[in-house]
Amino acid sequence: MAEALRERGAAEQAATLAADTAMSVFRGALARWYGDPERQDLRTLFRDSFDELSSVLANRSSDQALPTTSRP
Repeated sequence: MAEALRERGAAEQAATLAADTAMSVFRGALARWYGDPERQDLRTLFRDSFDELSSVLANRSSDQALPTTSRP
């Protein structure tokens, strides 16, 4: 997935971050799907997981700084 993003012009770091994030969201949706006796639609669970991620990122106040680490 990261390679495909890079081929489409994404920067190395952005492509890797997007691919890793998408796989994490997919794993979460798949776990919900497996654990659901009603077997909800996997596509819906995937979309819901992305919506949850978007909500977390959107609700983050712009004045909250991410912790920084010093590099040697």
